Amino acid sequence: MDKYINGLRIIETTRNFYEININNLIDNGYIVLVKKVEPLPALFNNIHIFQHKQTKHIAILGMDGRQWNRFKKSEHELLEKIIYYPYTFENPYAAYLIPPDIQINERVFVADLIEDYIGMKHWGNSRLKSCEAIWNGKNLEILYNEYQMPNVIG
Repeated sequence: MDKYINGLRIIETTRNFYEININNLIDNGYIVLVKKVEPLPALFNNIHIFQHKQTKHIAILGMDGRQWNRFKKSEHELLEKIIYYPYTFENPYAAYLIPPDIQINERVFVADLIEDYIGMKHWGNSRLKSCEAIWNGKNLEILYNEYQMPNVIG
């Protein structure tokens, strides 16, 4: 049974082909649109690990600039700067499960995006979880507009 949100059919995503019987879905007419999971460089964060020169206490400072205001660099030594992707996925692939009766140019709601898009900007970027899309008969055209994403200040 199809699920809907705001009148749009929800496209499900699977990140583990063993949890569901992927071949059974294919036998029942589903299109399994497999995609590689690729981190978007703009979503990487960084943290700085400092150590106080006298007390040897450790301070970990992230993207939130409010932390930096209370921090005196002159009293600390940088131990490490770590750049990392803050999201984890079970596999390097995932798939959209396209229902057999989907129509070309049908507007849908993708509940769990495989691709990375910037969802919000605030002391670094966060990942967009879901988005509307249009099925073109071969692929989902994600209706992403970065200028409609919120910029949070403060």
